[in-house]
Amino acid sequence: MEIIENSPDKDLFMEYFEKKLSKKEEDKKISQPTELASYMNFTGQLAAVQQLQENKKITTETSLMVLAGAVLIAFAIVTTKK
Repeated sequence: MEIIENSPDKDLFMEYFEKKLSKKEEDKKISQPTELASYMNFTGQLAAVQQLQENKKITTETSLMVLAGAVLIAFAIVTTKK
């Protein structure tokens, strides 16, 4: 900022950046409702994706437990003496 304050073209710089900043503020005002909607998850899509991931995790864990049980039972049958 010191460079701009000491520059002879200070007015030009300030005018240019005011236009740029006002455009950014307008863009923020326009995009604010969509950001709020995505943050608040009004559509429910995020919850559906999270539920799907949780269901896959539970299914995988259950499958691994059943497989481990089957291997344990098979090992017990093989190692028993008749």
